Amino acid sequence: MEYVPIRQTQWWPSLATTNAKRKVTHLLGFNEPDASSQANMTVEQALAAWPGLLQSGLRLGSPAPTDGGANWLYSFMEKADLAGYRVDFVAVHFYRGCQTPQQFYSFLKTIYDRTKRPIWVTEWNNGANWTTSAGCPKPTYAAQAAKIQAFVTMLDTARIVERYSLYQWVEDTRKLFVADSDPTTITPAGIAYRDQVSALAYSVSSASLASPLPVTLLDFTARTQPGMVALSWRTATELNSARFEVERSLDGQHFSKMGEVSAAGTTTATHQYHLTDATLPEGASVLYYRLRQVDVDGTALYSPVQTVRTEHAAFALTLYPNPALHRTTLRGAQAGQLV
Repeated sequence: MEYVPIRQTQWWPSLATTNAKRKVTHLLGFNEPDASSQANMTVEQALAAWPGLLQSGLRLGSPAPTDGGANWLYSFMEKADLAGYRVDFVAVHFYRGCQTPQQFYSFLKTIYDRTKRPIWVTEWNNGANWTTSAGCPKPTYAAQAAKIQAFVTMLDTARIVERYSLYQWVEDTRKLFVADSDPTTITPAGIAYRDQVSALAYSVSSASLASPLPVTLLDFTARTQPGMVALSWRTATELNSARFEVERSLDGQHFSKMGEVSAAGTTTATHQYHLTDATLPEGASVLYYRLRQVDVDGTALYSPVQTVRTEHAAFALTLYPNPALHRTTLRGAQAGQLV
């Protein structure tokens, strides 16, 4: 994990403090300059301070506005480009409630199209305590875990996104840790976020800033049914997409093709795909699945891996530490399962 310093406001921390950091390669600009409770800066003030940040020599990210501050960001980027100031990537925040992965992606895509920079989503969550309302209630722990899984799948396969970091302190069910002071007790959303193995999404070699985007995967799920595993996935956009190959593994390391589905080609509409694995390996208790998306030119990308327990899975529980004085952990049970 890499530490990335930030010039939080116009005056703090000092440039001497950020420049003294060792073994860092990036620097973030001002935090929510469009908000009076945060950096509270005009575009002109941010531009006047920008040469000081450039002197660090580090790869430099834009000021990160609130998710309602896109116009502030656009004005800053346009004036920075006119002044010849280097801005290597764009930092944004996203806390809109009751959004789909498609809506989250559309929010990011609009910013990307306007700024032509890779995106860092430096703060985000599935809504926040200030977005909760009668029409958009606080999610349950289970609903939050499902939404975070879907959002992370989208972020991991959207090549416009270079990095992202989920924000913790926005209401109990939206947290990754049950208690802020105890990072060892993780919520269902925290488990989904922790267990997602993220591949490199954005790179200069694979996503030209001047070119249209390739396939963006909104979600990919694998669910057990009697004698089979049902697989489904959705795409937000596709460019020259030829097919999707579904690969299966017994150990999560060695995969082989078990089926394929023809892709939509080039489209900006959401598409849904399905495939059933009805030839499960005898005795297998855990199976791993991933998508191999192949373009018409033979270029291929892999999705995040989905793990399922089959009907052959043994019912195994682990309780530790045992005995315990104040707290213990139970592993192996599903949410809502009686043990």
